[in-house]
Amino acid sequence: MKKWVLGLCSLLIVTYSSAVEIAVGEGRVAAKPIAIVPFAGSTGDESVDFIVAADLKQSGVFAPIAPTAYQARPSQANQVDYGLFQGVGAAYVVVGELSGGSIRFALLDAFQQNIVGSYVVNVPRGNLRHGAHQVSDIILEKLTGVRGAFATRIAYIHESGLRESRAYHLMMADMDGYNSVTLLTSRAPIMSPRFSPDAKQLAYVTFEGQQQQIVTHDIATGRRGLVSNAPGINSAPAWSPDGTKIAFVLSKDGNPEIYFKKLATNRLVRVTDNPAIETEPVWSPDGQSIYFTSNRGGSPQLYRINIGTGALSRITGTGSYSAGADVSSDGSKIALARNNGGRFVVGTMGVNGGAFAGVSQGFIDETPRFSPNGQMLIFTSVENNRSVLKIVNVDGSGTNTLSSSGQIRDPDWSTYIQ
Repeated sequence: MKKWVLGLCSLLIVTYSSAVEIAVGEGRVAAKPIAIVPFAGSTGDESVDFIVAADLKQSGVFAPIAPTAYQARPSQANQVDYGLFQGVGAAYVVVGELSGGSIRFALLDAFQQNIVGSYVVNVPRGNLRHGAHQVSDIILEKLTGVRGAFATRIAYIHESGLRESRAYHLMMADMDGYNSVTLLTSRAPIMSPRFSPDAKQLAYVTFEGQQQQIVTHDIATGRRGLVSNAPGINSAPAWSPDGTKIAFVLSKDGNPEIYFKKLATNRLVRVTDNPAIETEPVWSPDGQSIYFTSNRGGSPQLYRINIGTGALSRITGTGSYSAGADVSSDGSKIALARNNGGRFVVGTMGVNGGAFAGVSQGFIDETPRFSPNGQMLIFTSVENNRSVLKIVNVDGSGTNTLSSSGQIRDPDWSTYIQ
């Protein structure tokens, strides 16, 4: 498979529809039963409890109990009949209400019969879903110690139309695919969007002006800045963790190599120098090293290079194809795509190599990106000859498919929204 090479300069771009369908798979067997009681003042599929239940199911840690299993509808902690919820097997109970632009809720332990905590979340104007995702984040962190990532965003590319009517769209949405907005529409191809560390900008590749180039895009204002339009390939942008540098691939000297630019001074630094194809850079969390894909050993594999010393390590040593790395925020894991018996699957391994743990079930799965808490992955998957986005927990549970009437691809996951 040569998609990692094609990603340098070809247009493997796909389609998105504004109506995103979401199908959530099963969580892990040991998920804790939790009752998310319908919130007072909030009804329907856009209700707070409906969104929170979907989030917690996606986490794989919790198994929401259907509200039809119990008749009580308490909205405050002092109204809860613990025996009733123990009777339906709930380990935890969440009750609350939407009132005056705020979500007020309480988290209770059904078996200890006590209040774990009471909270108030202010709802952004016209964005109830974001407030509900914040509720989910609080619950997950309080009960597991892991910071939630439901109130974050994703970016991706979609392609619409055919031939003369074809257009390319830079999209941003909540992590579950809702609240999608179009940041840019272009007749020229665009690809590889990547969030800045503060989640306020995107860097991406565009073919506008008949010249492949890398630009930055301010999400709030739409203002764009040029990073590179060197002759030849300009590909695969990746922000450094401190946001002061962007790594990318250039072929201006005849061969695809990894470079980075210091944004304050526009100083260009060459990182690799090898006759092989070097591509898909991603920074280590400490900003001292860059992981990348190279065929210098005869097939696409992952390598790491220290940008200060030039010390090189090969990370993957088996199989005919390992590519598209991303590194978890704690620096403990790499996500990648690997040829596994003729299928291209997404999985994880240690940052220094080791056993590969596959988490996807498709035939062609690629471009994995970690959630900011390192607990989930989003990636592109091909189903029925079209591309969809999938979210899965790092243990392989809780697969969530974001699909549409067209094709969507090339996702990235934001850091935490300030």
